[in-house]
Amino acid sequence: MKRNLLGLILAIIAATSFAQQKTIQFTKEKLLDKIKGGWAGQTIGVTFGGPYEFRFSGSFIGDYQPLLWYDGYLKKTMTENPGLYDDLYMDLTFVDVFEKYGLNAPVDSFSNAYAKAGYMLWHANQAGRYNILNGIKAPASGHWLNNPHADCIDYQIESDFEQLYAVLRRKISQRSLIILFTNFESLTGMRRHLPYLRKIASHHLLLTVFFENTELKSLVSAPATNVEEVYTKTVAEKFAFEKRLIAKELQQYGILSILTPPQDLTVNAINKYVELKARQAI
Repeated sequence: MKRNLLGLILAIIAATSFAQQKTIQFTKEKLLDKIKGGWAGQTIGVTFGGPYEFRFSGSFIGDYQPLLWYDGYLKKTMTENPGLYDDLYMDLTFVDVFEKYGLNAPVDSFSNAYAKAGYMLWHANQAGRYNILNGIKAPASGHWLNNPHADCIDYQIESDFEQLYAVLRRKISQRSLIILFTNFESLTGMRRHLPYLRKIASHHLLLTVFFENTELKSLVSAPATNVEEVYTKTVAEKFAFEKRLIAKELQQYGILSILTPPQDLTVNAINKYVELKARQAI
């Protein structure tokens, strides 16, 4: 199964490279090193952020707040507070399901695996486990109607487009221009919210404004001088291209969009407003 996963990732990279008229080759050992780097980054992030979770609700962590880190801190935290790492052991459970049942494993194989696991869970995941063990199958086990903890963290770290639609329906009765400043990094992320965007667009003229990643843009424009830089450049091009695909798909559903560098936001937003006025769209 590990061989299949590595092969799939290599195939995706190869396909992306071919689309850009480039070919990239590197060893499975190199790919494995990158995957390990991703897991290490997640582990470090959980450890680093753990002491500050839920303590700065609705605000940024100020510069006055010291951020704890020292040699051995990660191992100490993982040993003494293993429940902090639910991000990791939940993911490892799903990796185990992939290895046992393949990449097309059914939903219930994932839900049953984590529901019957012996590790600690918190809030929405814990309530979801309870639901599954008591006959409410996924994805209904995580739905807010069945899971009283569904709102404990997810809507604090993700935009609540469902609530936005509900508020607009209550507060604005006339068809209006709605300018939604948001950001989508992937088609998958946008499609999660697309049903609510379409509902808003059915009652109003919806203009979404989201941003080009200027760091990725500079990576794309920079010359590549070695295999590592070619790989990085290709991945950056893929993400930049996906942003354009997001704008195109929104347009297919009658949702206007502005994809802009942050520094050009004001000018591009005003220009779009003038264009809509000239077309008598508003």
